[in-house]
Amino acid sequence: MNKYISSLIILLFIQLLFSPVAIKAEPNPNLTPSLSDEERKQLHQPRIYEDSNENEPVQSLKKSDSSKDSSGPQIEAASYVLINDQTGKVMAQKDQNEPRPPASMTKMMTAYLVLDQIQQKRIHWDDEVVVSKRAAAIDEAQIFLVENERITVKELMKGVMVQSGNDAAVALAEYAGGTEEKFVEMMNHKAKQLGLRHTHFNNASGLDHKDYPDPPKSPGNHVMSAADTVQLGRSLVKVHPGIFKFSTIAHYTFHPGTDREQKVTNWNRMLPGLEYEYQGVDGIKTGSTSAAGYCFTGTVERDHQRLFSVVMGAPTVAKRFTETKKLYDYGFQQLAKTKRKHIEKRKAS
Repeated sequence: MNKYISSLIILLFIQLLFSPVAIKAEPNPNLTPSLSDEERKQLHQPRIYEDSNENEPVQSLKKSDSSKDSSGPQIEAASYVLINDQTGKVMAQKDQNEPRPPASMTKMMTAYLVLDQIQQKRIHWDDEVVVSKRAAAIDEAQIFLVENERITVKELMKGVMVQSGNDAAVALAEYAGGTEEKFVEMMNHKAKQLGLRHTHFNNASGLDHKDYPDPPKSPGNHVMSAADTVQLGRSLVKVHPGIFKFSTIAHYTFHPGTDREQKVTNWNRMLPGLEYEYQGVDGIKTGSTSAAGYCFTGTVERDHQRLFSVVMGAPTVAKRFTETKKLYDYGFQQLAKTKRKHIEKRKAS
């Protein structure tokens, strides 16, 4: 009997020793810090409709919700969403949970992670980044970086937020993550932390994969939904309000006094003094590729009331701004109507 028991124990030990064990690789926790209190607050805030009765139970929008809010304005775009920032309520939307190419709106996440590391004092604004050959080779929107030049993190952030420079985004990604592939892992990890359910990144710039001379080896389709994009924008602004120092720059000159001098105008043409100016607009990020169409994540504040919007797949450059204007006009009209109702209710009581 003792021999039998001993043999059984030995067999069980051998089985445990050689059984396969699943090991899941996680991004470096030192590079992807845990959520801040503000991020947790954003994550747990439900998305509900603006016209819902405040006395009725709040219900989150379902993942399968792909309908258009029939009470809102008529918007020419593949998908869109308008959010009352104070309440987190959806004021208007169409196909807000549909994953689509976000183009350069991707750069909001790139900026977010860089700002995280600056906040953690892992990198600093005056750090000089040595531009790699790979980053310098990225084209489309760019600030014409050259291999081995030294440029500060702050200047690269201006390149990302004002000119939407793909070369600047890749240079920052390589500096903050070691490689763009590792930085993309950080982006996707952050997306999961923020509860972005219809988002997956495979690069730091938002360029279509075919337009990368040397694309990062990151699997999956590069997509975001309008709902996820607006949530990212809101979190970025609340956790890192310093982003406004960059998103509000209307004009800027890169490499002044050199043969690469480049005077640019912010792609967000709704800023003060630009052709689609809208009072109170102070961000955030445009985007366009052949696959994405014309996109814009915007935010506006008037009378201490802030709105956030996302328009994806607009048919023209102009439409991403004119349709955003329609959303903002509608949003402020609804807020004014709600305010009047509250005043009348107080007078009647």
